[in-house]
Amino acid sequence: MARVLVVEDNDLLRKGLERALKHAGYEVVTAEDGSAAVALFAPAGKASPGVDLVVTDINMPGTDGIELILSLRETRPDLPILAISGGGLLPMEHLLEDAKALGATEVLLKPFSMAIIVETIERLLR
Repeated sequence: MARVLVVEDNDLLRKGLERALKHAGYEVVTAEDGSAAVALFAPAGKASPGVDLVVTDINMPGTDGIELILSLRETRPDLPILAISGGGLLPMEHLLEDAKALGATEVLLKPFSMAIIVETIERLLR
């Protein structure tokens, strides 16, 4: 069973993604922002989450998704990363293009259906 880390500051979306991915057969670990996700991978922190894929929002307080992607690329260069965004100060398309250029394996624009995100994750894990 593949293990997915979901990093999303919106509680409702994070819990919805967790439910949908568990229903699809994945083991799910969650983090409410990029700082919490980075801490999961820190050697001094708890045991590494041992994830097979990361889904991360881009716009989050503190450590954002771009910073998380850059950090993960340093320590886990082959880890599939799915960046998701509904926009922010910059148009959504620019944020996702930047995420892709900086190391996201795939990007999805919010809003998306849970079926689409599950399908994307299945494709990335093949």
